[in-house]
Amino acid sequence: MSTPESLQLDVNIFIAPSDLQAFWEALEPAYQAVIAEKECTQFEISVSEDKEKDEVTIHFVESWAASLEWLTTVQSRKPYYKPYLEATEKMFKRPREGKIFKRLVNKSYASETHFTKN
Repeated sequence: MSTPESLQLDVNIFIAPSDLQAFWEALEPAYQAVIAEKECTQFEISVSEDKEKDEVTIHFVESWAASLEWLTTVQSRKPYYKPYLEATEKMFKRPREGKIFKRLVNKSYASETHFTKN
């Protein structure tokens, strides 16, 4: 039995701070659907604010136990993305950036406290 591929999708989204609450509200249903997918092994979200640019960067790190083909032909076409994208793409101050990496599982680490809620 072969081991499935392990991919990491990194996405940066750039919005105005005034759109942040509406963004979170639009994201939540899609986020819940994504983390319920058996192939999704991690979904972490980070933010940073650049006050000079009046811009918030939202950074997604998603890990998937799946092939690139599956990610692009199956996962990316799930219907729950449509309402999220329709609600949020108009908030983007510039095009989102994304990159897919092959995860080196034997070079990955997270402590027990990494995902502790604070």
